[in-house]
Amino acid sequence: MRKIVITGIGICSPLGNCPESFIASALVGKNAIGPISKIDASDFAVHIGGEIKETDHYEGLSSKKHGLLPRIARWAVSAARAAVSDAELELTEATRRSVDIVMGVGAPSLDAVEEQAVKISKEGPDAASLSTPILMNPCNPAIQIGIDLDLRG
Repeated sequence: MRKIVITGIGICSPLGNCPESFIASALVGKNAIGPISKIDASDFAVHIGGEIKETDHYEGLSSKKHGLLPRIARWAVSAARAAVSDAELELTEATRRSVDIVMGVGAPSLDAVEEQAVKISKEGPDAASLSTPILMNPCNPAIQIGIDLDLRG
């Protein structure tokens, strides 16, 4: 069995977008649940949830690419960049081949699903983006991290 070492932490969560704020909030029992604001939840039975506040770790992510990535992928890239920075990891040709991405994602990007469903409903099936299968892939955040950090492991 190979041993691993976690050397850096990056996080995007309702409790905070950096390890310090997340841990401080968790230790004092902060409640990060509140009214849902990112979507119109008026037709749903539940109107509260834990939403991630936008982060400022998008530096270096072009506005074009920022607009193309689903929120979940932007958060994943942001957290990965923070983890690399926290680890003070220098990504060289050699390390780019030995870095693995391990993350758990249980669902596709729901904002991408919703956006395409609305488009198809209003304009018909030809209105769907050709990138829809990629954007809705649950592995998309890990793929985007690999692309963003130029990882080749």
